[in-house]
Amino acid sequence: EKLHLARKNDAYPIHPMRLMAEISEVMDHDAVLIEDGHDTIGFCRHSLKTHKPGHRMNPGTQGNVGLGVPFGVGAKAAAPDKQVIVVCGDSAFGWNGMEISTACLYNLPILVVICNNGGITAKPLPNSDGLLMPGQDLGMQNFQVIAEAFGGYGERVDQAKDIGPALRRALASGKPAIVNVIVDEYVAS
Repeated sequence: EKLHLARKNDAYPIHPMRLMAEISEVMDHDAVLIEDGHDTIGFCRHSLKTHKPGHRMNPGTQGNVGLGVPFGVGAKAAAPDKQVIVVCGDSAFGWNGMEISTACLYNLPILVVICNNGGITAKPLPNSDGLLMPGQDLGMQNFQVIAEAFGGYGERVDQAKDIGPALRRALASGKPAIVNVIVDEYVAS
């Protein structure tokens, strides 16, 4: 019940499960999905379905973070007729997100959706005993401009109602794209 309610949630800041619901609405049945990032992988596993063998990639048990965009580039090069969607956290994007330049250089239109909570993981609630790790607070960066700098499409989303239209514009652009969605920094998977 909680999961279903979160997927319909219009609150600000955006609940990550609302983002996942919107992604599922634009995903082709045979899309290739790449998941990357600590909490983000958890959200993807709970909500995004793939239907074909070999159409879902993530770090597996090794937990290597930052593989999303490079895997997306490789997947699109290997299957140019398939929709390729990379869903990654902001910290995960920070490791190898510049590979969006390779996607732009070789005209490999992948969609990178950043689940941007401004940190390495969700932050502890203000009234809890949890502490931030040093360097965990990353700020709500404008990662979408990286795609734009290389000739791709970029858009930042701060309101739940704008997610679906932004994803559709990014896919319709025919370019490598980054949709940077600012989500609630306190919601963990």
